[in-house]
Amino acid sequence: MWVFVNGRLAIDLGGVTGTESANPTLGPSTEATFGIQRDGHYERALFHAERFAPNTSVALALDGLSICQ
Repeated sequence: MWVFVNGRLAIDLGGVTGTESANPTLGPSTEATFGIQRDGHYERALFHAERFAPNTSVALALDGLSICQ
């Protein structure tokens, strides 16, 4: 699984692995990393590839999102 925020890699759980989790927090300390500013609108993209893992499960929680049209 790979997650991008504003076109920049935020989570990389690629490869064959055991149970893993990631919990990046977006805020003042990560604004420069992702090229974002508070109250801005930015794309989040999630990619998941399942390879030979019959019991794969994914849980995704996103807090504080607003829909931009």
